[in-house]
Amino acid sequence: MSTTTLEPAAARSNVSASARLTLPRVLVSEWRKLTTLRSTWWTLLIAVLVHVGMGALIGLTMRMDELESMGISIDATTLAVAGAQFSQLAIVVLAVMAITAEYSTGQIRSTVTAVPFRLRLLTAKAIVVSTITLLVAVVATGLSLGVGLLIAGDAAEFGLSTAENARILAATPLYLVAIALFGLGLGALLRSTAGAIALLMALLVVVENAFAVIPWRPIELISPWLPQTAGSRIFFGDEEIEQVRAMTEAIVLSPWQGYLVLLAWAALALTLAGIRLRGRDV
Repeated sequence: MSTTTLEPAAARSNVSASARLTLPRVLVSEWRKLTTLRSTWWTLLIAVLVHVGMGALIGLTMRMDELESMGISIDATTLAVAGAQFSQLAIVVLAVMAITAEYSTGQIRSTVTAVPFRLRLLTAKAIVVSTITLLVAVVATGLSLGVGLLIAGDAAEFGLSTAENARILAATPLYLVAIALFGLGLGALLRSTAGAIALLMALLVVVENAFAVIPWRPIELISPWLPQTAGSRIFFGDEEIEQVRAMTEAIVLSPWQGYLVLLAWAALALTLAGIRLRGRDV
């Protein structure tokens, strides 16, 4: 006599949901959710305008005859990267709000009901935020360099004939993607828009700049490993790195070492956020 084992309805439901809620489908949902908000476009517009504005300002500065008499020279690569220090502030706000806005409005309950696989949800948000940031950063870098060169005229020359120039040109998109992931991770971890943005602004604007000028040995040992200080090394040319090494006894990371440290900060924030997202209710 044969027996038939009936599959529990809950198990069938979970298998069916898993089959429907593939990562590509969650990505499409998160893409639509973020790109249909007017605040997203305003934030990205501010990031581009600030970045291009700094490139234009540097280009205008390069035209000044007084610089040569003062022995000051500005490398043309600065036109492309100078605005990153300011545009990153808009990018981290966008990254934080990509997750915390759902907590503040209560929409996160509907989101995790529709997508109960929470790590898949966090992964989709990270990919969407990274993609949008990368696209905007490429546009901002290109416009900043183009506008800056146009304003600077004969005072600036830029070419991609060296690997160093190519790396510095790619630095802004790479840096902003990493800092966006760091912001998203902190936002998902803290679940508070105000708290996450305040922490990021304090870290990026206040703490790291203060650490850079305080001549105290413990701070000198910690400072190179902070997110912005480490990540910003990717903007430095080889000659600038050597000049920094000559002026300090502290550790000076190479451009790619510094960028890997920033990625490690982003990975740590996202990992802790994933653990909290799985371990606690919304």
